[in-house]
Amino acid sequence: MPYRAFPVLDPLLRAGYEVTLIVEPPQGLATDALAVASARADVVVCWCAELHPGLQVPGILSFLAQTDGHSNRILGGGFLTFDAARELEVPSDLVLVHGSENGCLAVAVAEACDHPEVASRQAMGIEAVLGVDLTEFTRSEEHLLGNTNAALQLPTGLGCGRRCPFCFYEQAPWRAVGAADVVRMVVYARRRFGIEQFLMGELDFFASQRRALQIADGLIDDAPGVRWFALGSVQDIAALDDSMIARLARSGLHCLEMGTEVGDDVARRRLGKQFTAEEARATNRRLHRAGIVPLHNILLGCPGETAAERRTTLALVDALHAETAGAARFNFRRYQPIPGTTMGDAALRGAPPLPTGLTAVQDLRLGEHDRVMPWLDAASEREVLHLTDHLLPVGYDPGPHASPKPNVRQAARAQCRALPSDQLLAATDCNDAMTLPQTYQP
Repeated sequence: MPYRAFPVLDPLLRAGYEVTLIVEPPQGLATDALAVASARADVVVCWCAELHPGLQVPGILSFLAQTDGHSNRILGGGFLTFDAARELEVPSDLVLVHGSENGCLAVAVAEACDHPEVASRQAMGIEAVLGVDLTEFTRSEEHLLGNTNAALQLPTGLGCGRRCPFCFYEQAPWRAVGAADVVRMVVYARRRFGIEQFLMGELDFFASQRRALQIADGLIDDAPGVRWFALGSVQDIAALDDSMIARLARSGLHCLEMGTEVGDDVARRRLGKQFTAEEARATNRRLHRAGIVPLHNILLGCPGETAAERRTTLALVDALHAETAGAARFNFRRYQPIPGTTMGDAALRGAPPLPTGLTAVQDLRLGEHDRVMPWLDAASEREVLHLTDHLLPVGYDPGPHASPKPNVRQAARAQCRALPSDQLLAATDCNDAMTLPQTYQP
């Protein structure tokens, strides 16, 4: 489910508009469904649920082609919230909505329909979720839920109050659906469509401890046996006592994702994180003991990162993995600068200007240039790419379908643990042996 798009539908429905929802893949619609629907619509809206312009622009171009000549066209959401997108070259009759708030689209629609008296409703609701066939939005989430059964992502919150300088949501305030309505969505999806697994679609599920526990208690009472996933901040989870974590586990919380990010506490402060590596390790152990799978986001290659800090991050990954007997999971990522964020603007300073034409934006892909992380020196960039693309996933989080031989995993972990930065070696074959330094002893 495009959970970033669903909340903007609720103010429109509350304002009394009839809405026809067409969900298209990033490559654009292969049918004329939008052209047919727009023929009878007062307003047609292209609301981008994804953040990467390379994913959204094909759909935007399809939207423009299928609605050519319509008197009221609105484009918003996704990467259009970035300051860099304000110079985007689009047809002059197209209304651009740059805000990410769920009420901003309602205001734009009201103005297009000449209904200025319709007030924006900022509170998040669930009207849109209750009005569609939810089975169309289910898919397997084996990495998060440990099985291949159908799972549904619910639009339970927007934004984040942490203001981390590397994050897209640095300037987006946190707002969330109330606990009772979250439980209501789960109960509805289960009874109406037989869906048993859910992903809570928000970045900061434990921003309100009271709400999180109310949701858990509601699921225990009204939806026993469901399995679910959420994201939270380490410091908020660390503030839960053991009885609270037990309630979460009893409600069906299977996996909890955390923004652990790096191993060095000074580097973590640069990312806006207010917890220590030891707190992350303690939380990792507590979740594992309660039967909840800890999932850690690990980020390498941020501006200012040193080789020593990178080694500390690798050591933390190794510790988190060992302390849970390999049960902890990881998302390994390299830093990608986001225009309009504090760290992103600093990383992009001095880089070529971002394209503004839709076709040029569509052609923009990370990895097509000689240097994809120019804020690092060339050797550090090579190391970060090799770690995130090869060694770390093989060594610590091979994924539900990959099953490299044990010696390959051991070799990858050994290289992450022990080798200096100029001696990182690649696997010759993910299903074969890996070249090892002579100092490695299995």
